[in-house]
Amino acid sequence: MNRGAVASLLLLWAVGGALADAGNVMTDGVFIAHHPSSMQFTSDQTWYQPYLDEFAIASCQDQHNRIDLDGTKGQISIWYVLAAYSDSTSWGAAEFGFGDFRPNPDIYRFIEWGPCFPEKGLDISTDGWPGPNEGTAIACTGAPWEGTILPVYYFAGYAYAEGIIPLADNPQTDFIGTSVLLRRPPPVGRRAEAAGEMGLFRDGLTVCPPSGSSASRLEEFYSQLTSPPHPPPPVGASSRR
Repeated sequence: MNRGAVASLLLLWAVGGALADAGNVMTDGVFIAHHPSSMQFTSDQTWYQPYLDEFAIASCQDQHNRIDLDGTKGQISIWYVLAAYSDSTSWGAAEFGFGDFRPNPDIYRFIEWGPCFPEKGLDISTDGWPGPNEGTAIACTGAPWEGTILPVYYFAGYAYAEGIIPLADNPQTDFIGTSVLLRRPPPVGRRAEAAGEMGLFRDGLTVCPPSGSSASRLEEFYSQLTSPPHPPPPVGASSRR
């Protein structure tokens, strides 16, 4: 296994619970459920670059979290999970899952799914993925994601009834968000402040990242994380000069 793959596996292990134990998690950004309604399903193609070329959104206000394509008529819907930040930033790994499908698991049938890597990467999913209370963790082994609102995963399938598919924590780690390795260890987990929902024949949940600079918040958090602690004063020493 090459060095990039090893580093990515370490990122997959590091985010979520392991990072939380070490206190290496900040809260930043959101995960959006987005359906480009004019996008047509075709077999035997990747879904990352076509989205960027023709269907990318520039603002969280442009998200479309509603599917009206009728699976009972053979209509296939394509939708994405987007990681969204207030300004351009980069990340090398991502995790998320699904909560309970409301009102029941039969509202949607997945026929195709997969990570949206800029180049290549690794994917570790739970046994029943994709489905209610299942999750996935993905990491780049090539170039990382770099931008403001980018797809990390895609799904294709049939919507059969009105309902909601909520984005949620990956149950493997109780984490939804991204992870980044800046200059040197430790990696930093970026827990999403909010997670959207995909609506079937109804509106889903719209979420937007907080205002302010994500890049600045990340740098500040990393600086605090890596700053050496101040040594305690000697016993009996006075702080007065």
